[in-house]
Amino acid sequence: MSTWKANVCHEWWTDHLDIFFEDRLKKLESGEAAPLTQREWRKKLRAPGLVNRISKNIEKHSAAFLNTVVDGQYPGLS
Repeated sequence: MSTWKANVCHEWWTDHLDIFFEDRLKKLESGEAAPLTQREWRKKLRAPGLVNRISKNIEKHSAAFLNTVVDGQYPGLS
């Protein structure tokens, strides 16, 4: 579980993750794939790391912009 928490930017299940794990399970059951080590899982989970960093950066700057628009009246935006 620590590999998941350290490498996935959200805590909820998505359709993308569902498709990924269903496909992985099918490959394991058919013999096309073998179980992954923790290092291999980390590598797979980190693959969208650039997207995660971009998303967090956009969120940070969007909140800062919104906070300037409302003259700092809503501190929860920062």
